[in-house]
Amino acid sequence: MKKVEIKVNTYMRDDSLQVLEKVKKSISGIATGEFLYQRYIVRDDIPQMDYSCIALEYYTALELLVNTIFYAPYRQMVLKPKCDSISGDNLDDELRGYIGSSKAAYITGRGKEPKESLELGTISNLYINLLRKNGSVDPKSC
Repeated sequence: MKKVEIKVNTYMRDDSLQVLEKVKKSISGIATGEFLYQRYIVRDDIPQMDYSCIALEYYTALELLVNTIFYAPYRQMVLKPKCDSISGDNLDDELRGYIGSSKAAYITGRGKEPKESLELGTISNLYINLLRKNGSVDPKSC
C-alpha cells in the first residue's frame, strides 16, 4: 500500500487543487456528452443527427485528463528541466531521448519551452515513440 501512496503523491504534487479542478472540468465534459447522447440519440428525436458534438465532448474530456495526469508531470519533472539545459537550437537531437521520434516542434511549439498541454494525437505519438525507444512496444505493432 505504501508504494501506491508514493506514486499518488508523485502525481499530485503541490498543484493538487489545480489537478482536481481539471479533473472536475473533464467530468463536466463527459456529463455534457452523456446529456446530449441521452437527449438526441436514445430518444431518436432528430433523424440524421450529427454526433460530432457528442464526440467532441468526450475527446475534449479525454485530452484534458491525459494532459493533467500524464503529460503535466512529465513536462514539469522531465521536459522542462531538459529544455532549460539546452543551449543550442537543435531541439530535435537534444530531446530525442525524451520525446522519441516525435518532432520537438510538436512538443515545444515555436519556442524552447514545452507546451502547457498537447493535442490528443501529439500525446499519443509522444508516448508510443517513448515506449518504442525504451523497447516496451514492438514498433511493428503500432
